[in-house]
Amino acid sequence: LADNTALGDESENSKIQLWRSHVSDKVIPIGKRAVLGGSKDDLFQLLEQLEKDVDKNGPFLCGKDITVADCAAFPFLWRIQNEYNCLGDGHDADCDTPRLKAWLDLCSKTKPFQTTVQRSWWWWW
Repeated sequence: LADNTALGDESENSKIQLWRSHVSDKVIPIGKRAVLGGSKDDLFQLLEQLEKDVDKNGPFLCGKDITVADCAAFPFLWRIQNEYNCLGDGHDADCDTPRLKAWLDLCSKTKPFQTTVQRSWWWWW
């Protein structure tokens, strides 16, 4: 887990803070509304906006290393994907989010992330 706070990497710190803000201010409220019967269109639009902020040098949200941004985003985006199967390249999914889908697939195969998956989530959100 990369924590570059002590190293002073302002660029990566900014990306991490951006993703943490996305999760707390957007993904959680909009995802919760969708899962509880609200608009999926708002959620799908948000996911396509988030796609633009996935680091192009990945494979993780902020670059080549796992950061707290990945840890914060994974459970919520996993739940959304598990519920709606909406992430993809736009041809076989509701959202045009190939980098976000590739990130989620990679994290889903990574042991630390696998242990965070909540299989029984009728109460979770």
